[in-house]
Amino acid sequence: PTSSFPTFIIEAVFKPIEKLSGECWELCTFKYQDKEILLVVTNDNISMITENNRVINIMNGSVYDIYQSRLDPARIYVGLVDGLTSLYYQKGNWVKEKQIEGIDASISNITEDFLGNIWMGTLDQGVLKMNIKSIIDKRIDKVEIFKFDTIHGLPNGQTIVSEISGRPYIGTSKGIYEFLALQNRFEPDSSFGIEFADGSHYIHRISKINDKEIWMVTVAENSKNKYRIGY
Repeated sequence: PTSSFPTFIIEAVFKPIEKLSGECWELCTFKYQDKEILLVVTNDNISMITENNRVINIMNGSVYDIYQSRLDPARIYVGLVDGLTSLYYQKGNWVKEKQIEGIDASISNITEDFLGNIWMGTLDQGVLKMNIKSIIDKRIDKVEIFKFDTIHGLPNGQTIVSEISGRPYIGTSKGIYEFLALQNRFEPDSSFGIEFADGSHYIHRISKINDKEIWMVTVAENSKNKYRIGY
């Protein structure tokens, strides 16, 4: 039967948030205890958005990426144009920790493996891995930094790191690479299809919904459909 009620079409729209006029590089939903806070990375700072859309600046600087630690969820790792630092959420305030020594690369994105190692993609210096050796009073004390580049099997260019099933996978200019821990090197990975291991696809972005749903932005120079989003 035909309904006598009028049909309403509701169109979703985006509305700008005041005081956020710059480029938005990253969004992160920070979940800690009973808190859920939206963090926004712009081209010159990190801000938090309150429930009533109030914008609060929590850190200035040129930031590429932020990542909430699983080892200590109160910590947010911050990928900078010249290294790595972190923010620690304590008693309702954000505490900026010291920049990690031994890392001066532009950190384009960050992830974490099942052992708690921090993996970092860079713009032009391969892949970095940080192992935290000690923590004192909830602050990172001693770390060990490992650097991987063409000597370890990676191609030149920007690298994108993503954790899938607890393991790091690397998006590169020549496809997806996996880390072989026993050999301490990287090799092309065909888990998502041979086209991602034959050097034909440049991996621009990787986003994991869950271990079975992975989204990628790729560029295939010799393909009719050069730019693709999906997978």
